[in-house]
This record gives sequence, structure tokens and C-alpha cells, in this order.
Amino acid sequence: MARHPLRLGAAVLAVVTPLTVLGSYGGSTGAEALPGCPPTTLTRTGSQTTGIYETATDATWDLTGAVWDHVAPKPILYPVRSETWTRGCIVGARIYGDVPESLTRDQWYDGQDGGPRMGGEGFRQTLTDSPGNYLLVRNTYVSDYEDAYDPNGVNPGDMLYLDHVQAHYIRDDCIENEGRGTTQVPMSVLVRDSLFDGCFTGFAERPPSVGDGLPNGTGTQTFDVEHSLLYVQPQPLGPNYCSTSLTLVGRCVATAEPSVWLGAHGIWKWSSAAASTVVVRNSIFRLDLPSYSGCVSQQWPDGTYQDDVLVWAGPGPYASAGGCANTLPPGVRVTTDVGVWDRAKAAWLAGQPWDTKPPEPSPPPGPGTRTDTRLSARTLGHRVLGTLSTAAGRRLDGKPVLLQRRAAGSSRWSTAARPTSDGSGHVRRTVRPARATWFRWCFRGDERNAPTRSRAVRVLP
Repeated sequence: MARHPLRLGAAVLAVVTPLTVLGSYGGSTGAEALPGCPPTTLTRTGSQTTGIYETATDATWDLTGAVWDHVAPKPILYPVRSETWTRGCIVGARIYGDVPESLTRDQWYDGQDGGPRMGGEGFRQTLTDSPGNYLLVRNTYVSDYEDAYDPNGVNPGDMLYLDHVQAHYIRDDCIENEGRGTTQVPMSVLVRDSLFDGCFTGFAERPPSVGDGLPNGTGTQTFDVEHSLLYVQPQPLGPNYCSTSLTLVGRCVATAEPSVWLGAHGIWKWSSAAASTVVVRNSIFRLDLPSYSGCVSQQWPDGTYQDDVLVWAGPGPYASAGGCANTLPPGVRVTTDVGVWDRAKAAWLAGQPWDTKPPEPSPPPGPGTRTDTRLSARTLGHRVLGTLSTAAGRRLDGKPVLLQRRAAGSSRWSTAARPTSDGSGHVRRTVRPARATWFRWCFRGDERNAPTRSRAVRVLP
């Protein structure tokens, strides 16, 4: 009998409704739950030579195994596209773009210096004016493209969920949440457990109708990033963007090619139309250079930041990079140890947990070393929650699920509890670790359902 794949948490194993695994961040319990996926209405797999341009209403596009390999953006400008999207999920597509990495931005973007204009977006969905509209994208990959994820909507309360997605060497915006024309506006965004490994710009909310580049938005939409990684990677730029004077202040780096420099825009492309509510937790950002475009592009929007890290790999101190007075908001620490990024990226790619906390100092040697006993006096615990469901979104009840734990710094997992999913497919346990501990859910499978496990979450004492 065939066994149906499941998914627990953010560990991507199949087209599934997500398991929400919630741990505490600084003592807080809970996080926003992701919506379930409607029934599958479109399926593709294998090598693709045509794009998708369809209407979707309460639908899931199962693109697991579908690969666009160097056929986009030439000739396929938008491999995965819908201009009438109403509530649903896109899962599993892989798009390998064909924008040559050697072309300067003047060539591929402006169509100058003998280069062809090569625009386009890997995922372009325009949300309809419908109540509770949302788009959930999970388990996808985009590389060598202008923009990776390009949602368009008319309501700031519409939601884009990016759950365990990956982008690599994106030549403009990894997330272009800007809309088109005067009737579209940036929508609310939740990014979770994702890797953006090479963006010219990380997060863009500067619509064409808004020309300012203000660091703080006034939009009613929200922008949340949880447990994710983003690298702003310097890319080839021509005279439209760089010059000798910008090289002197460190905003661009000269190359062996005449009139070719390396540079990037930055993490934030913000404006007055951008989200006024910004929350970033347990995430790592890497910068190799200050923004070529000016000091405003290096300002972080006001918001809530918690356990975040900026890896500064550029020359000199970050505080004065690019001739600017650069500051970080509370909750973001800076480090020059590029290994912090490298280790977190390797862990993400291997499906392993990673941490934004600095290493704990070793205790002093000698017989005077003592164990801190404050932790044993704690009586308030933290809940770890989960939901077990099928690819079609059917919750599974009465299934044994293991809650496993691993102490920070250890590689050994052990079983902490063996709950059974309830009538809604939920499992939950209150934990009281004496030290920072990773937790994950595991389902061993049965005669109908394949085994799976969630991503790990860190719970503090």
C-alpha cells in the first residue's frame, strides 16, 4: 500500500499543511500559525519548457519536482504566474534562471553596453480583492533572476507567507513587495525558516508610485522575518551605478575589467509606503559592502528585533562604512566573524538547527567552578506545539508523535515525550529546560503515512 508523505514543522519533505512548531524567544511563547493548503488543482513535475499562467481560487499548485533549467527569463519571463490569485499555496518549484552572472546591471537591467534586457520574476502572483486573501509559498528555489518573489495586491491586509524558501544570486530584489500601478499596494509578509543566499536587495517595499526612500514606513501592513538568513551579495555594476569616487569611499569595489565594479543596494529598500510594523527574530544578515546608493539605504526601519545578527564582512568598522554613521537597532548585534554566516548556512542546507546566540564563554578552570542554580528554581515552562496533517490538509488524530530534545552544544537527540495527536491533529508539551535546548517533533509513520519530522526550535530556560 502506498504511503502518503507528511510534514511536521518547517522541515520540507512533501506538499503538506505545515506543522507549527512554536518555541519561546526570550521567554515568549507562540508565533503566528501558517494557513493550511487547499486541495491540489495543478500539478507539474520534471523538466519544464513552458510557464504557468493560471487563475487560482482556494487552490494548491503542487510543483514538487518541477524544474525550469535555464529557460527563464529568456524565453519564459514568469515561470510561475497568476494575475488572479485567491487564497492558496505554491509548493516545490525550482527555477534556475539564465541571467549570466558576468553581466553588469547596466547590461541585463538597463539593456546598455551591448547587453540584452533580462527582467522577470520567478514567482509573480497578483492577489484579487477578496476577503482573507493569502499566498503561501513553500519549498521553492530561484536563482539568477531579476526578482525572486513578486507578490502584488490591493489590500495591505493580504498575506504573503514564505515558508522554507530559497533564493540564490538574485540580481535585484529577493522579495519585491511593491505592487504595480496606483491601485496596488505592498501587502503583509511573513518569512519563516528561509535562505536568501545572494540578493542585490533583500526586502523591497518601494512602489513605483512612491518615489521617496524613507527608512520608516507608514503602511498598515506588517513585515515579519523569523529564523531566516539573508546575504546581500556584491554584483557587477557599470557606470550607471558606480564610479571612481564611490570606490574611494568604499561603496563600490573596482575589478580587473575597466568600468566594471562590484556593489549592492542593501538589506532594505524601504519607503513611506512600506510596513510600519516590522518584526525580525532569530535571523542572520550578511553584508560585504555598504550600499552603493547612499546612507539612507543602510538605515534599519523602526521595529522589534530580537536575537538578530549582522555579519559585517566589509573593510573597516561597520559604524562608518560608506562614510555614513551606521547604527543598529536594539536586538541586532554586529560581528565580523563570517563563520557565523557560513555555519548557519551550512546548517540550513543540511536541515540542521542553527543559532544566533554568541558562544557561551567557557567556565573558569579549577575547583572553584560552580554551576549556576538559578535555572532549577524556574517553575514557568514553555509550550512546544505542533500539528500533524496530510498533503491535502487533513489533520491526523490518534497518531503517536515523539518530542525529541538536544541540548545546545550537543549532537545527541533524545526522546522527551510521546504524545498522541488529538482530534485536530495537535500535539503539545510544556518543557522546562535547565539550559538552552533544541526541540523537534518526529513521526515514525504507519502503514499509510510516511515518516517525517519538523525543523528544530530553540527554547531558552
